Amino acid sequence: MARIYVSSTFSDLKEYRAQVSLALRRLGHDDVAMEYYVAEDIRPLDRCLADVDSCDVYVGIFAWRYGFVPAGQELSITELEYQQARDGGKTCLVFILSDDAPWPRKHIDREPDRIERFREELAGEHRLVNTFENADDLARKVNEAVIGWERRSGLVGARDTDWYAYRQAVLSRHRWVRLQVIAGASKERDPLRIPLTEVFEPQLVAPGVSGTEVPDEVRQYQQEIYGSRATSSEDSDEELLLTGNPEQVLDVIGRERAQVVLGGPGSGKSTLLQYAMLRVCEPGDHDATAPQHLRGAPIPFLVELRSYVLQKDPDFLSHIVRRAEQYYATVLDARALAELLAEDQGAVIFFDGLDEVFDPDERRRVVDQFQTFIDRYQGARIVVTSRIAGYDRTGLGLAGFDQYTLMPLTLGHVRTFAERWYRHYTLEGTERTAQGLVQRIVESPRLLDLAGNPLLLTMMAVIYKNRDLPNERWRLYERCGETLLEDWELSKGIEDEDFKLKVPIRTAQKSEILQQVAMYMLEHNQSGTELNAIAYAPLRDIVSQYLKEKYQLSPGESEAIAVDILRHLMERTYVLAGIGERVFGFVHRTFMEYFAACRRLAQFNARKADFGWLTREVFGARWNTPEWEEVLLLLIAMLHDQGTPIHEVVDYLRTECPTSPPFNLAFAARCLGDAGDVKDPAYGQTVLAELARAIVEQSALTRRTGAQEFMQAALGAFASLAPLVTIPAAVQEAIAELDAAKTVAARTAAWQMGFAMRSRKERLAYALTALQDPQEAVRRGAIAALEREWPGRPDIGAALADVVKNDRQARVRTTALSTMQRSWRTEPAILDAIASRADQETAYTYVVRLIEYLAANWHGNPTAFDLVVRLSRRPQRTIPYEYDHHSVIKAAVSAVTRAWRTDPRAFTSIRDIVENDPDYRCREAAINAIAGGWAENDQAWALLRGHAIGAASPSDRRAAMRAIVRSRPADDEGLAFVRDTALHGAPPARVAAVGVLAELRASDPEMRALIQDLAAADAEPLVRNAAIDALASVWYQDPATVDFLCGRAVDDHEPSVRETALEAIGWSARGVSQALAFLRSRLDKDRVSRTRVTAFKVIAQLAQGRYGSHPSTDLTRAALGDGFRHRDVAVRRAAIGAAFDILGYRYADLGERVREFGIAEFLLDRARHDDVALVRDEATSAVFGAASMFGTALIDWRANPEDMKFLRHQAETAPDPDVRDSILRLID
Repeated sequence: MARIYVSSTFSDLKEYRAQVSLALRRLGHDDVAMEYYVAEDIRPLDRCLADVDSCDVYVGIFAWRYGFVPAGQELSITELEYQQARDGGKTCLVFILSDDAPWPRKHIDREPDRIERFREELAGEHRLVNTFENADDLARKVNEAVIGWERRSGLVGARDTDWYAYRQAVLSRHRWVRLQVIAGASKERDPLRIPLTEVFEPQLVAPGVSGTEVPDEVRQYQQEIYGSRATSSEDSDEELLLTGNPEQVLDVIGRERAQVVLGGPGSGKSTLLQYAMLRVCEPGDHDATAPQHLRGAPIPFLVELRSYVLQKDPDFLSHIVRRAEQYYATVLDARALAELLAEDQGAVIFFDGLDEVFDPDERRRVVDQFQTFIDRYQGARIVVTSRIAGYDRTGLGLAGFDQYTLMPLTLGHVRTFAERWYRHYTLEGTERTAQGLVQRIVESPRLLDLAGNPLLLTMMAVIYKNRDLPNERWRLYERCGETLLEDWELSKGIEDEDFKLKVPIRTAQKSEILQQVAMYMLEHNQSGTELNAIAYAPLRDIVSQYLKEKYQLSPGESEAIAVDILRHLMERTYVLAGIGERVFGFVHRTFMEYFAACRRLAQFNARKADFGWLTREVFGARWNTPEWEEVLLLLIAMLHDQGTPIHEVVDYLRTECPTSPPFNLAFAARCLGDAGDVKDPAYGQTVLAELARAIVEQSALTRRTGAQEFMQAALGAFASLAPLVTIPAAVQEAIAELDAAKTVAARTAAWQMGFAMRSRKERLAYALTALQDPQEAVRRGAIAALEREWPGRPDIGAALADVVKNDRQARVRTTALSTMQRSWRTEPAILDAIASRADQETAYTYVVRLIEYLAANWHGNPTAFDLVVRLSRRPQRTIPYEYDHHSVIKAAVSAVTRAWRTDPRAFTSIRDIVENDPDYRCREAAINAIAGGWAENDQAWALLRGHAIGAASPSDRRAAMRAIVRSRPADDEGLAFVRDTALHGAPPARVAAVGVLAELRASDPEMRALIQDLAAADAEPLVRNAAIDALASVWYQDPATVDFLCGRAVDDHEPSVRETALEAIGWSARGVSQALAFLRSRLDKDRVSRTRVTAFKVIAQLAQGRYGSHPSTDLTRAALGDGFRHRDVAVRRAAIGAAFDILGYRYADLGERVREFGIAEFLLDRARHDDVALVRDEATSAVFGAASMFGTALIDWRANPEDMKFLRHQAETAPDPDVRDSILRLID
């Protein structure tokens, strides 16, 4: 690490210095710039020149201002800094604004003679002076120049990786929305560019895993009502249904070290990762826009898992290096990458598409590599995405991954996205606007459902630019497919390319080709292999054969044209893309599914409506195969639209494909609903009634295998079909039966079905009424529905504020609060609602949520600050062990530090916790907050120092010292203070300082030597004890530590220190046998009774395995015997106590251990024969007390006449009546 001085004039180059500072810090260097002195261009000359002398490199940035001239000087301070660096032999890196670069007039000197003279001199003295055009250009060139200086200087060896260049390449690669994937070529001549960061709309995520890939139109309810975490058969219905409040995905991503983000097709998983990559890489103050837990400039990497598997790289590290060169044209050094990954929060790796690794063995290998990766690079964070279908929650769950499921976009999300989108994506002369798109979506329940999918919403926005939106999903795909393929028929068509085709290839022909490709993928897919993939050779053969049959071409001609067509399909329309070495796939699986459905439709029509083939070989054979589900749903809608009767298909699924639970019925109903309208209302009512009855039956069986999955699928099908028919009495009866049931699952299903069958206008009143429902899950479901369909409406915001204020269940209040945070962020009534209950809340988890909400949405608001303080007080009406006050305080101090740091009351409130809270954990949280929020504040620094030295609690002293070291790491001022305290402070402070030095500087050999010196030679026994504890806790695995501790256990003149060393040996010793031998020698030789007692206690603890390993039975028995027979009465009494401890340690093999260790015999021997009455009495009490608890596991009294004789004698003569009673019970 080097110190680099950054010199420039002040206000005109402020933004440029910030970019340079960020680039230097990312290279691992310290930068010194004028911001460290004052906030204007008047700074102390002497200090500036001294800082120039202390730096390794000088960086000068010059535009068109000469700068401030100090009193008594003829040159500006900027020029004086340059001369100081030049005359001192520093490396000078000079950067001058280009003469051609645009520059504001206000930042140009009115009399430019001096700056022009200085610029000419700089250019003359430095032939390698760099010019720059803007701030990004400057940062890049400074980055390159400093790396070059590193190589020349040999400061850290050759730096092989230019992280700045890598970030810039990431920005360039991912900056724009991949519109061609969604919309093909636009009708504008110039390519359309839409910045991804300006239109991205972050979704909500719910913790856990949805059981199956259910329709988007019901997932929002399922996530809230059914929860979204992985569950086991042991989970109660209530636990299953009442977990998981949604959060904004950017508040979650990167929060844990290892995460999985799940979602359906087109749910935005890949776009989320690309957005995060951009935000982390973008220049400037990216912490203002980066995801909350990815701030601090980590380096991001994106691994597309299907590419990783297909390219057969040996490990992720090799793949990242290869991908950087191939994808970003950037060279990464594997060594530098490994070092970066090992740094704490130095990198974040996004693994996209676990679902696209189909081979089970490959997937297991990838999951195992995830585990190896996070174990090896513990500083890195990783995020994995996957489709829900086929995801195995146990693999990554057991590996420690936190799992989240993306939820559909709400109407509020749709509105915001549309407004952002149409700022960029407009067409001159059109009247189509964001408001028009949203209104069109709101008017159609079907479109509103589809708009919850980010891919489909983006497609809608593209299509709506030129024409209206279809209601059907397959029609929407059709429009998108036409848009994707039509660019050959525009001005950029094949006719204008360098070659000419001999046959007309238009949209229809290209669609037919893609249909065959999609069907080939499905039909030739082998279990466990990549579905959306096809090798070049069969792809070429499909196209060639199509051309040969369609146009009667020769094999050579058809193959040549096929090669050209494939090139255009991949390069021009982006329908197909390379995903590996000569391996291709559709850019999104949705398109494969759509074209496959088109192919089946064409085949059915060509077969002259062969219903036998359609029902048996298409639907009957494939309906229960996940890869075919979406294909069949699209196909049924296409069949219905062309007038084909679909009842025969639905009937076949209902009656001829039975399963238990009846998934076939749910799929049949879903097919009927996806058709869009029901031609025979009576038939639709029959199917709906059957489905409702199945839901009633399965709601009582939710613990059975498949029941939960069926409930999800069935409720989704019900929501799809119910709006299309008049609800029959049988369905109403089923809902009433569910509503009257006792289980949460049944009651919730009843409400969800009732909601689904109502019109949009009726739904609002129904959901508002449900806010008063007696069932908690229903109230939470109603809140989710209100947010989904009416986000931002003031009357609903007021209703939700009332829920926050009055609902009796904290989980419902939390749901309402989370909902308001997302969609009614600044509803005024919410503060009054929180205030009305601030002193009454007894659910600490809800209090924590309230505090987090206030900090996120009302930062800086004085009323909200007062509420946080009130909420952080310990409530009077709670049972202490049920209310986690520490968690509340931890949230409160974090919130105050983050959201009200500039409020003068903030520091005072946290200081009050430090000085007065009775819980040491709360005081520690407050100490850390002060160190993190007010590190440069003299008052805070004095508080921490005073607490470190004078706090009454040892834990407080240690916490303050940790905070001191961590709050000022740059100049080691904090470390110096703690080190000085360890050497020269008062004994209690020295004890704390020694522990903190060992804890925070474990890798520093000098610190270890210092602590060992204190353990061996310090005059204060307390300090020697602390040093021995520190050595044992931090360096316990080093054999030298054990040898040192043994020496202290023998040689220290203070008994308490020898005792500490003996206890430490138990924790530190690798060889239990050697430790027992040493402890037995100290039991025999130590000159102080209490030290001998300590030696025996450690022996007994080793015998119990409390130090992590078990010695042999013979050694344990011998060591225990030493204690029972020891000459020291205190040791024998300790042995009796230890024996009772062993008996009470709840071993699974208690009887065997008792016999092997000889505990009963030892106790009986002391009870009968010890020459000290007190020992005999204690042994008698111990043996008979244990016998009454453990019976014959301790000893079989009746089998030994001598034992029975002793027993009867004690029943008559034992002084303790409890002992006499226990003996009588044994005899009886």
